[in-house]
Amino acid sequence: MNKYVVVVGAGGHAKVVVDTLRLLGDRVVALLDSNQDLRGSFLMGHRIIGGDEMLDDITSAGVLTSVGVSSIAIRRKLFEMTRAKGFRNLSLIHPTAILSRTAELSEGCQVMARAVVQTGSRVGLNAIVNTGAVVDHDTVVCDHAHIGPGAVLAHRVSIGAGTLIGAGATVLPDVRVGDDCRVGAGATVVADVANGTTVVGNPAVAVEGQ
Repeated sequence: MNKYVVVVGAGGHAKVVVDTLRLLGDRVVALLDSNQDLRGSFLMGHRIIGGDEMLDDITSAGVLTSVGVSSIAIRRKLFEMTRAKGFRNLSLIHPTAILSRTAELSEGCQVMARAVVQTGSRVGLNAIVNTGAVVDHDTVVCDHAHIGPGAVLAHRVSIGAGTLIGAGATVLPDVRVGDDCRVGAGATVVADVANGTTVVGNPAVAVEGQ
C-alpha cells in the first residue's frame, strides 16, 4: 500500500528522501522547513509550504513523517518533535538496499541506495545507513547514528547513539564505538572508542585537544 508522507526538513538529504519515496511509489503530501528563506521555493518539484508548525494543521491519521536532514543533532530534534505531535516516522528503505529478513529496523531509520544490512543486525530509531554502506552480521547501529556513504561495519560491531561514521570509514570486527563519537572519513577503527571521542586516520587515533 502506498504511503502518505510529510518530509520535515528540506536540505540536501531531503532530495534523497523525496527521490526514494518516488521510487517506492509513496506520496509526498507536504514538505516543511523552519528556514523562512526556503518557504515558497521548490525541492524536487514539491513546494515548501511552511515550517514545523504546519504539522499542527495536518492530521496524523494515515500520514507518516520522514526527516529530510542528515545532521544528527537536527535529525534527533525533528524526530522527537514529530513523535510528540503524534506522528509515526517512516522507516525508509531504498528499493536497491539489501536487507536480511532477520535484520531489525527501527522507526524512522533510513537505509539508502545499495546499502547492505546483514543477518542479526539492528538499526536504531532515526538512524541512517547511507548510500553503499555495509552493516555486517550481528552489528548494532544505535538510535540517531549516521553511517556515512561507503562506510563498512564489520561483524559484531556496536555503534553508539548519535555517532557519525564518516564516508568510507571501516570499523573492524567486535569493535565498540561509543555514543556521540565522530569517525573521520576513510578512517580504520581497530579498537574501541570512548563516548564523545573524535578519531581519524588509519589506524584511527583520537584527535588531541577535543
